[in-house]
Amino acid sequence: MNTSEVVSVDPAVESYLRLAIYLGTAAVLLRVFHLLVLVPVMSDRELSEAQVRVLSAVGQVTLVIFALAHGFQVAGEALHVDALYNTAEEFVSAHLKRIVSASVQAAVVKSVGSIGGAVPLLGFPAKAISQMLTRVLDRLYDAGEAVAVVLALLRFGHNYAMSTLFPFGMVFLLVPGMRYAGAFLVAAAIALWLVLPATLVGLIMPLDHEIGVNAEPPLGFFPTALPLLFPLRLIALPPAIPVLIELWNEFFDWYVDEVLLWLYLIPAISGMAVTVSMVAVLSTVGGGRLIHLLRRMVKYVLPVKGLR
Repeated sequence: MNTSEVVSVDPAVESYLRLAIYLGTAAVLLRVFHLLVLVPVMSDRELSEAQVRVLSAVGQVTLVIFALAHGFQVAGEALHVDALYNTAEEFVSAHLKRIVSASVQAAVVKSVGSIGGAVPLLGFPAKAISQMLTRVLDRLYDAGEAVAVVLALLRFGHNYAMSTLFPFGMVFLLVPGMRYAGAFLVAAAIALWLVLPATLVGLIMPLDHEIGVNAEPPLGFFPTALPLLFPLRLIALPPAIPVLIELWNEFFDWYVDEVLLWLYLIPAISGMAVTVSMVAVLSTVGGGRLIHLLRRMVKYVLPVKGLR
């Protein structure tokens, strides 16, 4: 074998190896903290047992939370969480742009139609189109708000769930009176960081392709109808009605699928997935099993009297 050849390692295997090395390093750091800090402090007779417990608790909280938070980030590389987030963020952002584009064009046509509808006799078709677009715009605005909320939750979960929510949750878990608040923060961090993007990529995107909403919206109705709605052009509207009906049907099919996806299917599926994951984490963390496990692990690595 040529020694100059470079041996390639699977990225997933490399991520798992890094996670194992990091956890081992965290255990070694805990032992070093015990030998170099706590043992000398405990030998000082001027310090009371309560003070020693406070120092040991500070070391426990700092090192364990640091290890878990960074360990989750390394585990996220093995689970390809960044790739999940990027795919989900691109998917949601594309839908938001399509809804905004459709809403802007519909709003322009609606405004012009309301002006044309003010013309006596000739204004009835323009007024009818304006009223029809009013209801469509209401639903498009609702769908746009739903997309914006999902996008905000995605970005918040990716940027702050593991760096802010999770550490604060772990700190609260170690405080008896704040245990349930800490359990909620930990559950929310895991749900926003992993469950939400995984649900969007694994369940919503295939559903989106199945019903055909992933295509660009057919907006040909709006530039075709716009010139015909001015007061001096309303007389030319009747001959164009068959074309407008066909273009409207194409847009309306996309509109119904988009509203169905973002106002009903995504809240139901994503909401259920996030809720189930949070209940599962809360039942484990809030019930005290995780706290008991953490304290046993810390006591094994950091055998200080007073830690239970």
